[in-house]
Amino acid sequence: MARSMRQGDAQIVQLAGELDIEGAPLSRRTLGRACAQGQHTIFLDLAGLTFMDSSGVHMIIEAHRHLAAEDRELVIVRAPRHVRRLLELCGLSGILHMSQGGPPPADPEHARQVRLTQATMAAAVRAMRSLDRQRLRPR
Repeated sequence: MARSMRQGDAQIVQLAGELDIEGAPLSRRTLGRACAQGQHTIFLDLAGLTFMDSSGVHMIIEAHRHLAAEDRELVIVRAPRHVRRLLELCGLSGILHMSQGGPPPADPEHARQVRLTQATMAAAVRAMRSLDRQRLRPR
C-alpha cells in the first residue's frame, strides 16, 4: 500500500506491506507523483514496511537523486530496523537523510495562512484578468 498527502510545505508518502519487485511499481508511481507536487521536502514514511528488497532500494535512490538535482530533500522517517539495516549494507546511511522520528505534526495556523495566501493570489489573478479584458475591449 502506498499513499501520499500534503502537509504544509512538505509531502508525506507512506508505504506499507512489502516493497519488492511486485509492490515497487505502485510505490514508485506514488512517490513520483509526490515529487511532482513541488514541495521542498518529501518525507518517506516506511513504518508500515514488512519487507524491502533491492527494488525498494533502487526506488529510494532514484527519488533521492531526482530531488537532489532540484535542490530538494528526501527524508526517510520511521524506517523499521530491517530496512535501516538494508540501507546501511548498501552504503546509503551516510548519503540519505534518515530520521527515527515521524514527519512534523500538522500546523493548523500555517495551513490557514497558506489557504489565505492562495485565496489572495487567486483574487489577484481574477482582478488582473478583468483588467486585461477591459483593456482589450473595443472602444
